[in-house]
Amino acid sequence: MAIVKDNILMQLVRGTLGKQITIYERNGQIIMAKKRGPSKKKPTQKQLEARHKMTIASMRAHIMLEDPEIKAY
Repeated sequence: MAIVKDNILMQLVRGTLGKQITIYERNGQIIMAKKRGPSKKKPTQKQLEARHKMTIASMRAHIMLEDPEIKAY
């Protein structure tokens, strides 16, 4: 992890470069770090419930978008 100081280019850049580096701001400091990978922990029950709710919401949205009248709205 590197803390960037007084670099005009990095003042405007945020996000991920390739699959290697992530640039973000925390507490007013710009930080450049290795991109995080997926968590190796098992998801909690709350996370699984949230994923299930999002799956249902996504399926409902797809069904609604198939209706041209609703999609136009």
